[in-house]
Amino acid sequence: MGFAVFHIEKVTTGAGSLGAHIDRSSGQEYTYKNADPNRLQENIHYDCGNSTKMKLNEAIDLRIKSAYTGKKALRKDAVKGLSMVFTGSHEEMKKIFSDENFKNTWLNANLDFVKNEFGVENIVRFSLHMDEKTPHIHAVVVPLTKDGRLSAKEVMGDRTAMSERQTRYADQMQPFGLERGIVGSKAIHNSERWYLGLQNKEQKAILSSVPEFSLLDRVNPSKFLETVSNRLIMASNLHVQADLEAKRRKAQLVTQEANLKRTSDALVKSQDDLQRTRTELKIVALRGTGILKPEFEQKAQDITQTILTATTQAREKERQAKIENQNPEKKNSKGMRR
Repeated sequence: MGFAVFHIEKVTTGAGSLGAHIDRSSGQEYTYKNADPNRLQENIHYDCGNSTKMKLNEAIDLRIKSAYTGKKALRKDAVKGLSMVFTGSHEEMKKIFSDENFKNTWLNANLDFVKNEFGVENIVRFSLHMDEKTPHIHAVVVPLTKDGRLSAKEVMGDRTAMSERQTRYADQMQPFGLERGIVGSKAIHNSERWYLGLQNKEQKAILSSVPEFSLLDRVNPSKFLETVSNRLIMASNLHVQADLEAKRRKAQLVTQEANLKRTSDALVKSQDDLQRTRTELKIVALRGTGILKPEFEQKAQDITQTILTATTQAREKERQAKIENQNPEKKNSKGMRR
């Protein structure tokens, strides 16, 4: 199975560029440089009522004007929108979109998810982009609460709420061969802005190494350049996808290791506390029988503390030894013997 991708972020600045990117606005092609102009007609822009024909920032303001019940005027830096991207691993998305019925079922499942999570009345954009490498959906909602307040913080929720929402989304994507990543990973999904930036950087680096034309190529240089450029861009996209997947998996493993360490440390502390309690109970019991004399009580406690300290140190050394055995490269990089 592949991975379900659901990224959400606050629209913290003007929505003009975001709207132009989603709507593929004519004259603002710089906002969607990675799109194939020959496939623009394959994109689908869903009807979101009156806001569909408006610019995104106007649609957001209209929704707020019609439903905001707060008594205070909104701050200039208020978060008025939440931008979302829905997609999945490239190979699985290709399978989904190879069947028209399966594709439509996936689209409707995503639309239903946004409606249920944020309210159909708050959706001001919902568009499918087919003109880039991997099919994906853009959705924008206005973060209005049920009682009419504008609160992106409350609508998005805390870390736990966002994790639960990711799980709900993944559950709905299971029938399409898409599953959730590791719960608790801090590298869940990078924003599209970051992804596109990395993609552009990789493409420029590869294109800059194109060799000089041969004499034969000079007869028709424009065609040669177009062919080479297109092939290198495709190769770049594949490279970036692989790089992103590797970084995501690495981040998940780091998170897993940190969680295991916290669990291990907590267990060690619990065992030490339990041993201390048992020893103290024995001392109390002996004191009650008169076997343990007062002058030996402190000595018994000192011995107990020494045993506990030695046990803790032994466990720590054992843990460090396991880490070093698992990471021999780190030992070598520090000048330690192999």
